[in-house]
Amino acid sequence: MNLSPFTNFYYMILDGENEVGIIHAKDIDWENGVAEAGIFIGNRTYLGSFIPVQAVLAMMDHAWEVLGLKKLKAKVCLLYT
Repeated sequence: MNLSPFTNFYYMILDGENEVGIIHAKDIDWENGVAEAGIFIGNRTYLGSFIPVQAVLAMMDHAWEVLGLKKLKAKVCLLYT
């Protein structure tokens, strides 16, 4: 696993002082403008809330507008049942 700060960006998701989870753009391929995006909600209170949606939209905006990426790829895995 390569955690280079040049190809991996990880951010805490906070709601005020409450820790919600982590969101990232990783394994960035700068030449093709592609990265893998992911989100982990560690605080079950926020499952089904709009906070994770806002975090994803903010990450997408950051990826395209600030990092200059063209495409984000993501996988979905449901851990809570």
